[in-house]
Amino acid sequence: IMDKAQSSAVRELQLIDKNLETMVKSIEDYLRMISSEYRLQQTLLTIDKNKRNGLEELPLETIRISSLMSSIVSNIIAPSTQLVGSSVLIENEVVYSGYTLGRFDPVQVLGADYFEKISSLGRPCWSGLFTLPYDSGTTKDVFAVGKAIIDKDTGIETGTVVVFVDETNISKIYLENKTNEADRFFIVNSEDVIVSSNEKSELYMPAEGILGITNDEYNLLINEGSRIIMSNGTQYLYSAHHYKEFDWDVVSIISLDEIMEENRNITKALLIVTSLCLLMAFVLSYFISNRLVNPIIRLTHTTKDIIKGDMSIRARTDVGGEVGILTEGFNNLMDRIESLIDEVNQENKKQREMEFRLLQSQISPHFLYNALETINSFITLGMLDKANETVNNLSQFYRICLSKGDDVISIKNELKITCSYLNIQKFRYMEFMDFEMDIDESINNYSIPKLTLQPIVENAIYHGLKNKSKKGLLSIKGYFLNEEIIIEIADDGVGISSDKISQIMSSGETGGPSYGLSNIQNRLRLKYGNKGRIEIESEVGVMTKVSVHILPVKL
Repeated sequence: IMDKAQSSAVRELQLIDKNLETMVKSIEDYLRMISSEYRLQQTLLTIDKNKRNGLEELPLETIRISSLMSSIVSNIIAPSTQLVGSSVLIENEVVYSGYTLGRFDPVQVLGADYFEKISSLGRPCWSGLFTLPYDSGTTKDVFAVGKAIIDKDTGIETGTVVVFVDETNISKIYLENKTNEADRFFIVNSEDVIVSSNEKSELYMPAEGILGITNDEYNLLINEGSRIIMSNGTQYLYSAHHYKEFDWDVVSIISLDEIMEENRNITKALLIVTSLCLLMAFVLSYFISNRLVNPIIRLTHTTKDIIKGDMSIRARTDVGGEVGILTEGFNNLMDRIESLIDEVNQENKKQREMEFRLLQSQISPHFLYNALETINSFITLGMLDKANETVNNLSQFYRICLSKGDDVISIKNELKITCSYLNIQKFRYMEFMDFEMDIDESINNYSIPKLTLQPIVENAIYHGLKNKSKKGLLSIKGYFLNEEIIIEIADDGVGISSDKISQIMSSGETGGPSYGLSNIQNRLRLKYGNKGRIEIESEVGVMTKVSVHILPVKL
């Protein structure tokens, strides 16, 4: 709508320009008709000859000019509303003032320069706006249009004829193009003074004050042709068109509120219709949602809750129709899935228990064989005290390992198993290993899966310290950290590469060190969830540290 209004305003000003040009040509044609009238030329030529011959001007000639002018302009001014008077001058002296014009001096009002310009141009010459007095005492704001009277036969300039154009007749051109009552039109001359307006009190006023814009804004308006300017909280469309003939600017000011009024009415009607349509849509949607959409939304929410892990939730069954059939099928499916999950969990639990017992069966005979061999060596060498100490450690190891078949024991007992195992291994490999333990006693009474630490310690000895060229140290630490129990088994052996660590933790083999660690990882997760885990840190040739993370769960 804005673009359309701007285009319309520009077209209106172009139309005003053409109408103004037509009016100017029409007035100038009238002026040429007067100045070329043969009888007037002959009378003025006679007066010119008498003056050249030193004869006084005859009153009869003056009377004749008045009579001639009355006859000539009666056919021009009377039917035309554009011309409001005329004058004839000889050597800048008035010899005729017609149509009740007062006895004013055009030269004094318009200036001698204006009449010199008329003489030099040889064509109609327009003046600026001025006030024309009448015999009745009234005045009019007019433009003067003058032309030299040139004798056709001799080419001698015998006088000047001036006609006067009422500014009201010019303003009618753009008033006829007003679309809205509040539209305003102005004609501004080259000196930025208003010479035509639909408000006559604004004539002769500076354009800046009347238009309500600064000189900079006015110059931008002339360059761009149209601009939207905010004034007193209201937007106005300013448009301008340059009339080259007189160096005038035709300016229009249109309130956008009026332009948008029709749009607002249409918008109101659309809002009413839209509101009714929305109301009907809401009513229909209410019935549809109660029967179809809401049950599906509830079923969707139930599905989201199940995705979060709560498998016990079921959809509401108080629904009829196709959605009710869908809900019933969904609940039956979830019952079956929950049953299958329980079966899978039971199978997994049994499998883990079997794997654990298999690990125990693998560790115990192998360890027992090595321990008995060590005891035999001590007896043979006569080191009975060492043999006796080894027997005590072996006895404690198996007593706690058996633990009435329990798979979960206290951390204290788990550490006793580990300590007994290390004491026996220290006797066997005293030339390349030693160990130390630093345990926070506050963790002793919490539970841990049995034989969690022993496989890690065994890996540290056989794969870390035993391959080292000199004696190494294995240390065990246990402590609380961030509501977790952490037990660290560290050695200063040969270390493990990062690729090997990834292989160990993801190994699915059924034997070897990888199997032992991955089995422990699975057991911890089975008991503690994601909180139960093993973390391995290592630097090749420097150290390896295995951290066991468990939750503090009492026996």
